[in-house]
Amino acid sequence: YLAQERESRGKSYSRQAVRSLHHLLEAIRYNPFLGKNHNFLRDIGLCCILNERFKEAERYFSRFKTQQKDHADARYYMGLATFKLKKYNNAIQHFRWFIKENPDRDDVLLKLAESFYALEDYAKAKQYSLEVLQIHPNDLFARLILGKSLLAQGETREALRIFHESLVRDPGHLESFSEIVRIRREE
Repeated sequence: YLAQERESRGKSYSRQAVRSLHHLLEAIRYNPFLGKNHNFLRDIGLCCILNERFKEAERYFSRFKTQQKDHADARYYMGLATFKLKKYNNAIQHFRWFIKENPDRDDVLLKLAESFYALEDYAKAKQYSLEVLQIHPNDLFARLILGKSLLAQGETREALRIFHESLVRDPGHLESFSEIVRIRREE
């Protein structure tokens, strides 16, 4: 969601996020007690994510998660930050915790699938991709992860079927086309 928001608003949004972060940090400098306010910590963490400063975001959200009522949100944002830092095991922990309270969040299920794929746990990547596809059968990225996971597990025919289905749904889906070409070359 944050990436879509950033793209839709362009560079002016990026400058706004940088300025927002600067002003939030300046406010803490003048009033250190603000650093203990959980809403303030959340806002700083969000600005860090928008500015692609994921290490700092992780730090602020770890302080933010101590507030019980905001614990799930903090876990979600910490999952995003650690995912971007390629700390996939940490991201999985945070996303799994979040998904217990929000089981219908397909975006989190998809991040779990991506994380497991990055860790080469293809069975779990397949499992979470299938969960996303139960909610949104047309999700091309979930289909891509599923197909790649099947391919990594040696299920070439099934992977080809998934990639072909993706192309039927969206003939311009370059990733699926590239995978099909790569598989055909290797045969």
